[in-house]
Amino acid sequence: LYIVDEDNKNVVFKLLKNSVFPTIVAGTASSPGTSNTQFNSPNDVLFDKNGNMYVSEYSNQRVQKFINGSTNGITFAGVTGSPGSG
Repeated sequence: LYIVDEDNKNVVFKLLKNSVFPTIVAGTASSPGTSNTQFNSPNDVLFDKNGNMYVSEYSNQRVQKFINGSTNGITFAGVTGSPGSG
C-alpha cells in the first residue's frame, strides 16, 4: 500500500503487508521544496509496468518520475513552480 502525505510530511509512504509502520520511499520528511528529493503538496502516486513511480505535486505543478528503487526524482511533466497548460 502506498500513501501520499500531502499536508504533514510531503512524502510517499509504503506500508508492507502485516506491518504497522510505514517507510518513506520518496520525499524528505517535513521538508517541502523543489529539489529532486523533495515534494511540495504531493497528491497522487502511480506505477508503470516496470515499477517506476510517478508522483504528481500540486504546489510544484509537476510530475516526478522515480525509476524503480530510486529516491531521486526526474521531472516527467510540467515546469517546477510554473503553472500553465503546456
